[in-house]
Amino acid sequence: MNTTIFKQRGIGLVEILVSMAIGLFILAGVVQLYATSTVNAKTVSGAAAIQENARFAFSRLEQDIKQAGYAGCFSLKSAYPRQYFSEAADDYMDVVPRYDQLVTTNAAAGEENDFSMFVSGENDVDVGSLAFDSLTVRYLSAKSRRAVTAITGGNQIYASGLTDFKSGEVAAIGDCSRVSFFEIGNTNSPEVDGYVEIASGSLGRQYTMASDSSGTGTALESAVAYVYGGDTGAITYSIGTSAAGNALGESCSSSSPQYCALRRNNDELVEGISAFDVEYGWQDVDGKLYFHTADAMNAARWFFVDRVRVSATFNSIESAPTNDGSPLLTKTYARTFLMQNQLPVDYSRLAAGL
Repeated sequence: MNTTIFKQRGIGLVEILVSMAIGLFILAGVVQLYATSTVNAKTVSGAAAIQENARFAFSRLEQDIKQAGYAGCFSLKSAYPRQYFSEAADDYMDVVPRYDQLVTTNAAAGEENDFSMFVSGENDVDVGSLAFDSLTVRYLSAKSRRAVTAITGGNQIYASGLTDFKSGEVAAIGDCSRVSFFEIGNTNSPEVDGYVEIASGSLGRQYTMASDSSGTGTALESAVAYVYGGDTGAITYSIGTSAAGNALGESCSSSSPQYCALRRNNDELVEGISAFDVEYGWQDVDGKLYFHTADAMNAARWFFVDRVRVSATFNSIESAPTNDGSPLLTKTYARTFLMQNQLPVDYSRLAAGL
């Protein structure tokens, strides 16, 4: 039996070099594809973060701005102690006030809880090496409205379900005839006590059912008065260093705008704010539209405001390379919000006393 023995040969140097060249070419393509995919993923993720932050921030702004000036059955504008009829000359006539603002530390115009201004703000507030606007709106919280059952001693307001009422916070009592703002006493626990106590000195006078509630008869007077709390008071939107920035020892600045955060009072809403600008506008009875920044406003102009325009630039927070070489992706959004409680008024009729 013949056995054929085949001669075996190994892989030559040329084959190895060719195989390596092909492998490196394929590997380079894979690496390039991975790098491109990573950059695209960061860009998509950054764009999604910007869009979500903008959606959330503007939705909260819309909720508050729409309620600005809400004071129960009437708006703060209708209860204002002066009725303006010329935004240019600051002309006005005094009317009988139908509300009391907080006194003591909040009596001066422009103070946080001065309800003679239902909307206000500051222009170009310094934050690190950047400047941002701030916005403050004031209103009663309808979701925390409770019917008053009794008032004792002129400073204890009884009602049921006072879970949202906390000591030291701003509250209000009123009906369709007037409203009074006050501070809840620091020793009062409304949820436990069953009543809201007006802090000493937070009102210039005592509140009584007979003089401050409409209607006649004890039962009717008790039924038409309400106490408002929870979110009642001043809501201020401002920019500061984010919680993440504080944790890392970083601060909001032009070199690190990813650590700039939009705050609603003391609560951080979103981070990654590169710009926040606010303008205040109104439309007169002739249809002319006005818009001014906070530093161009005066008493009459604040009174006329019935819309707020907000422009904000959001960044991707995380690195997301852009075509211009910037480390962060950015996008600017602008919206105008109408204040539902500040409808245009015929000021010529007010001036004529009609």
